[in-house]
Amino acid sequence: MISIIIPLRNEYENLDEIERQFSNHLSNINHEVLLVNDYSTDNTLLKAEQVSKKNNNFISLDNKKKGLGGALNLGIEKSRGEYICIMMADFSDDINDLKKYYELIKLKKKDAIFGSRFIKGSKVINYPKQKYVLNRIFNFIVSLIFFNRFNDFTNAFKIYKSNVLKSFLPLVSERFNIFL
Repeated sequence: MISIIIPLRNEYENLDEIERQFSNHLSNINHEVLLVNDYSTDNTLLKAEQVSKKNNNFISLDNKKKGLGGALNLGIEKSRGEYICIMMADFSDDINDLKKYYELIKLKKKDAIFGSRFIKGSKVINYPKQKYVLNRIFNFIVSLIFFNRFNDFTNAFKIYKSNVLKSFLPLVSERFNIFL
């Protein structure tokens, strides 16, 4: 089974489409979708609860540690799948890529598969130009510092073997009290 963690902050408008896409495109894959509300100020939590009540593959969670890191930690902790994928609720991640990642991680027997928005042949659609330029500069500098060819350190869309990812929990820096 694959657990898909989707952090939500004010994503009320996207939840119907999220439910539709996962129900239609992953019907042949054993999966759970963890909808993790992260201090939304709209009716996101209520809507996520409604989605999870009518669909067994969806689980609604309410984050108690404000921020994306807290939402991801909660989702990772509560996930039951052999694999864990993190996706954003704004449709910046393609569900067809999720299916490819899932097949790859099983076939290649890897601990993780990381995507990139910036490899040859990829398409970045409706991404703010300023954010794109700053992102490319940041990723270039990080790759130089760490002598690494990976070119998209800021992309959250990844899939992991659950036991490997959970072995790093909690993702907390005690020294600085920073939650990842």
